[in-house]
Amino acid sequence: MPKVSHEYVKEKKKSILEAAIAVCKVKPLYDISMRDIIKASGVSQGGIYRYYSDLDEILIEVINLVNVNADYKHIIDEIIDTSNSPTKTIIKLFNFLGEYMKENVSTVGKIQFELTILFANNPDREKKILSSIY
Repeated sequence: MPKVSHEYVKEKKKSILEAAIAVCKVKPLYDISMRDIIKASGVSQGGIYRYYSDLDEILIEVINLVNVNADYKHIIDEIIDTSNSPTKTIIKLFNFLGEYMKENVSTVGKIQFELTILFANNPDREKKILSSIY
């Protein structure tokens, strides 16, 4: 097997994750198969297994990626720290929440909701996935 650079592996994994996120947007999480991600990524079946051992490993990375992109604690802290009245604080928090939901409902919200269904039907996958999510 020819050696490839670390950068090449990183880029290939990134393209697979982008394809997986695209699949997550149009198909229920609990109904996604490795074949769906292979098709969307354009990577061969054998090729994808060079980067990820199974579907759950891809889903874990997708979830961690969207969670990192959805890190909003610092924004909430800033709203709370800079508002001078409880009413203004609540209004700013609700405005932020509305914007956040508008921007992230198709990825973060959808994935989080569908994880509930996936976990309800697959307790073993729940343990595996939850233990690796940060």
